Amino acid sequence: MGGLCRKFLFATLVVAVPLSSYSSDATGSLRFTSCEPMRWYRLTLTRFRNQNLKNAIALELPADWVLLHLTDEWLDVIGGLECAPDGSCATVTGKVRNVRFHGWRGSAISGDFIVQFLDGSKLQGSFNAKYVKPPAKIICE
Repeated sequence: MGGLCRKFLFATLVVAVPLSSYSSDATGSLRFTSCEPMRWYRLTLTRFRNQNLKNAIALELPADWVLLHLTDEWLDVIGGLECAPDGSCATVTGKVRNVRFHGWRGSAISGDFIVQFLDGSKLQGSFNAKYVKPPAKIICE
């Protein structure tokens, strides 16, 4: 009987651990946007805690080699925007940490974020975003 209980516990852990590692507070997309090393990607968050955000939040992130060296340190990101569906945008400040790339050739990214809005309110949590390929090949020289 003890062996059966151990097998059940092991099977439960094998199934539960991968599912919990992919859960996040916010979801969205990641796009390559610039050849400038500190503005390499744009992270766009569109959902928070299973709800669509009224306005999308976009943060410009540095190149992979900068992000991969982050651990528990917060990195201030430049070019933060909160954009309404009509295209109007307001500046926000943002920070990221614990950023990791996942999947084949970095097809997804995850980490922690803090966004501070102009009115002083904050949005904070973990994020998971899928990489979206650019419509045309971009060559940085």
